[in-house]
Amino acid sequence: MNPSFNIRVADIEDAAAIAKVHNESFDYYIKEFGFKYSYPIVNEQDVLGWIHDREYEESKLFIVEKDGIVGYAHCVLVLERGDCEIPVMYFRSTGWGFGQARLGVIPSNRKQGLGSELVRYAIGYEWLHTTKYAVAHSYENNIGALCLFDRIGFQQHDIFMDNTFSKKRPLVNSSILASFDLTKTIPSSNVSIKVGIRKAVESDAEALADISKENIWWNPETWTSQWAKRFINGEFSHIVYVAEYEGTVVGVMNYIPDTGEIGFTGVHPKHQKKGIGTYFMRQLLSSMKQAGIKEAIASSGMTQVDAIRLYDRLGFEKRKQQALVKKIEG
Repeated sequence: MNPSFNIRVADIEDAAAIAKVHNESFDYYIKEFGFKYSYPIVNEQDVLGWIHDREYEESKLFIVEKDGIVGYAHCVLVLERGDCEIPVMYFRSTGWGFGQARLGVIPSNRKQGLGSELVRYAIGYEWLHTTKYAVAHSYENNIGALCLFDRIGFQQHDIFMDNTFSKKRPLVNSSILASFDLTKTIPSSNVSIKVGIRKAVESDAEALADISKENIWWNPETWTSQWAKRFINGEFSHIVYVAEYEGTVVGVMNYIPDTGEIGFTGVHPKHQKKGIGTYFMRQLLSSMKQAGIKEAIASSGMTQVDAIRLYDRLGFEKRKQQALVKKIEG
């Protein structure tokens, strides 16, 4: 290692300095996108939460020191479960669905190779000896981050398959981040069949679980009526709507009032290609606008082709969250 800097695992005494590095490193995104896009200003307590993260099999923060802490990387170990278990090291995202890898070097210390050294150190760390892949996410226009990961052997993938994990389900995929300015006119959308839109109630739980099983195939937790009841009752902060056709619940859409984030959307495959999804989304956007929300935002993986086409039809602006994957040798 270059004697002019040192890389090590962070401890709790480093939390305040790491928060400062994060806020300086992500200053542009904090100002431009803010909390709703997973770029809040963080503090010492936030970083302590990262260090003691119990959501994952293991969580580590690595820091680079050069006359003080000037960079950091947050990595987590996840056992991805499919046809077999595959250990994957992720550069933890600033936020699920919308963010980028928690990897930052303060501007005054960039272009010295410190970010690259942090990534190499994280990949080679001892607790990763059984890891099969390292994964990070970055916006497609974040050229600095993309070039950094490219130099270390990460490859860009829209959809990354590992056939030992699953022959149908991707291990990792890129996502489309979409936004709609609700201060503008919402495009009209008519449907030739009679569809009713209303707020979900507990008796819809079984139908929602069935729709989730068809549309959220990567998250079995959502396939149960017990989870659907919690979802309907607002446990996850969503306002949930359903679409009815001929007395049957055939679709679900929802949003979070505080952020304007649209959650999972889906129409049961038996009732797709009838214009229900487009009509439903227009009604959801209208409800959000009436509630005083200025911007609707959504995130869909590249496998969710119908959702991405829906964003196009209604005039959403889009940006891409690129998945970057490196196979760990040995």
